[in-house]
Amino acid sequence: MHRGGESPPQGGAYSGGSSHQSLLGRGTLEYKIIEEGERILYLLNQNYDEKVLKIFLSSGFDPFGEIAKIYSKRGANDKAIEIYQKAIRVYPMNIAGHYKGLGLLYLKEGLEDKAIQAFTKSLDENKASYELNFILASIFEKRYQPEEAGKHLEECIKYARSVEEVKIAKEKIDELALSSR
Repeated sequence: MHRGGESPPQGGAYSGGSSHQSLLGRGTLEYKIIEEGERILYLLNQNYDEKVLKIFLSSGFDPFGEIAKIYSKRGANDKAIEIYQKAIRVYPMNIAGHYKGLGLLYLKEGLEDKAIQAFTKSLDENKASYELNFILASIFEKRYQPEEAGKHLEECIKYARSVEEVKIAKEKIDELALSSR
């Protein structure tokens, strides 16, 4: 029995099927990236190998993030979510990026609570994300939680990379103060 109860990939997707064949033409570069990446994910899930991880880290290339982006671009958000979830379990590099990607997909699917959890886990790994703090501030503002929104906007100011980003965050804080009166 394989770890995780999964069957080895057979000519296709890591999940044992070949759903990506219907999304992408066989032989295309995107198809090949998905096929190889899912095979690597499967192998890492079966036999965690630090050497393999070091090779990916030194290359600066995140194959699993790329696979998820391809699936998402093709409208297969469920497959992209599955890839991010598996990558988080077996590929400890770029955890913040994988949680961010997962959160964005959850938002796209209307799953705000799951998005908040994913963004929070991403921020646990990389607090200095203006973008994620701004997204969380927007979600909490929409949910009429001005204190939470304000907390994330303050983080935006702290980690802003430009005067414009600081200005935008301060304007949002002022708007929150006016609307909560």
